[in-house]
Amino acid sequence: MPASETVFFFPGQGSYHAGAFALARRRYPEVKAVLADIDAVSEEIYGESLSGILFTDPQPDLTQLSANYDPWVAQLAIYAACIAAHRVLVERGGPPDVITGHSLGEITALVAAGAYSVSDGARIVVERVRVIEGLNLADGKMVALAVDQARARQLVDVLDAEAVSVAVVNHSGQTVCSGPSRDMVRLLGIARLLGITATELISPYAFHSPVLAAAVPALAERIAKLPRKPLTVPVYSPMGRYYYDENHDLAAEIAAQLVRPVWFAEGMDTLYQRGARRFVEVGPLTTLGRLAHKALPDADGLETFATLDVVRADQLALDDTLTALRVPEHSEVLRTVLAPELTVDAFTEFWSRNGNDIIAAARARLTESAEPVVTQPAATTDAVQPMGQPDIEAELRALYSDALEYPVEVLTSDAQLEADLGIDSVKQVELLRRSFDRFGLPARDEAFRVTSYDTLSKISEFIHDSMRARS
Repeated sequence: MPASETVFFFPGQGSYHAGAFALARRRYPEVKAVLADIDAVSEEIYGESLSGILFTDPQPDLTQLSANYDPWVAQLAIYAACIAAHRVLVERGGPPDVITGHSLGEITALVAAGAYSVSDGARIVVERVRVIEGLNLADGKMVALAVDQARARQLVDVLDAEAVSVAVVNHSGQTVCSGPSRDMVRLLGIARLLGITATELISPYAFHSPVLAAAVPALAERIAKLPRKPLTVPVYSPMGRYYYDENHDLAAEIAAQLVRPVWFAEGMDTLYQRGARRFVEVGPLTTLGRLAHKALPDADGLETFATLDVVRADQLALDDTLTALRVPEHSEVLRTVLAPELTVDAFTEFWSRNGNDIIAAARARLTESAEPVVTQPAATTDAVQPMGQPDIEAELRALYSDALEYPVEVLTSDAQLEADLGIDSVKQVELLRRSFDRFGLPARDEAFRVTSYDTLSKISEFIHDSMRARS
């Protein structure tokens, strides 16, 4: 792989942003086209449209999807958001040089590379759930430990439980373990007694552990019935530690993902050593981008880009990423015309930061000189709506996750910041200040009581009401 090439990486469990997905659906026709294919599968198998569940008012977040619906909904929602973001990137920006995925994201990666259709990818995601549920293998948990792989294995050895395993190695400071619920509760207790930060993840099953071993042959048999096509882009597997090729039995490989660990840190290093420098997180939030920088703390030239993350009230990170990805195609012409005194690298950085503003200004100037055009108002359902409380809460969840280095899925709406998550009052004050800055609100006076806003739900409601009052 040549130096400075682009990798698309797809997130897995826990990666969902209701507001960003809804905004992408309103803005990009490609998203609706992807959803139409996935809705057809969910209606065929379950008699329900996935879109009909996801895009209600208010839109359910991942915690609500996991608590109030069968597991297939959240799993399919994550897949749908990721493959929709990929469709937009490819059709408006172009293909990557390599694709990879994290956990569930490896299925999405294979679909994105052309191995399966979007519809059949949805069937694979659904069949995983159906096989696990059909074999009564749903009893299990996943726990993130703030330790390296060696320390995590020591804790697993203390448990002396054969079905508990190291499931994911994200970086030297985070390892995920997976296993039966009873054993994982014991692991949580042992870790906390030792002063190790341990957090239960929002996951319906004990993925990447022996708990799901009985599901592997049954799932492989079902996937084998789906038509497979040649890959159009190389796909690297952090679970298999190799690039897929035509000799791999994809049905068997995908099924084996239920029990194989995810060597994410090792995978990032492998791709980096082979020349990858630009990593685009194709899906909700910015989790993989943050993990990549922690997995490669000394990497020179490493760039990460987001897609389905709201960077401003009505703008997605996807918009900026598309601008950055378009630069190589026309960079030399643009540099020659706009800034011939800059080097190629300097102009690339300049355009990545300012390209959207330049394009917007040019369009505005052209509009001013054009004849007035009478247009029909856009349909209400497709209009850009003011930022609602679910969107605000999703932004807060990402902000708190980044600041605290907590997995985003543990920051649920009603989790008590101090009692449940161990965030002391001093840190809460700091995070509130950053939250108010993020949404353009003034600092609170001394009468403001932090203890009255001890959950993300309460904080997002306060910010939402304050923004409405100001408008």
